[in-house]
Amino acid sequence: MATGAVNSAAQAAVVLRTGEKLASTSAAVKSASHKTYYHRVPGAKTHLPDGLEIQFLGGVFMTDDPAIIAQLDSVANKQASGIYTDRSGVDSLKAAEKQLGTDAGNTAGTGTA
Repeated sequence: MATGAVNSAAQAAVVLRTGEKLASTSAAVKSASHKTYYHRVPGAKTHLPDGLEIQFLGGVFMTDDPAIIAQLDSVANKQASGIYTDRSGVDSLKAAEKQLGTDAGNTAGTGTA
């Protein structure tokens, strides 16, 4: 292969979805095989390795696409990702943040306790 030539088979295998956005669809919501993901920030967005932007409208994203499920499962339920498969993960973080704010206010002498 000449310098600078591109292997067409390798090029066809990689599809970049940069600029493409995906939110929950009604078809995914109705699907018996869908999976629900929660984000600690309502309206958050995250990107998959292929560039696809996942939108957590209201902090929720539902999909029945096995490839997307596999990607999100690989990062879900890890505190640094902010993505959870159970709403209790988000709720516990929000409770902890509220407690930290209360504790900081009390330490600074501006709290109510």
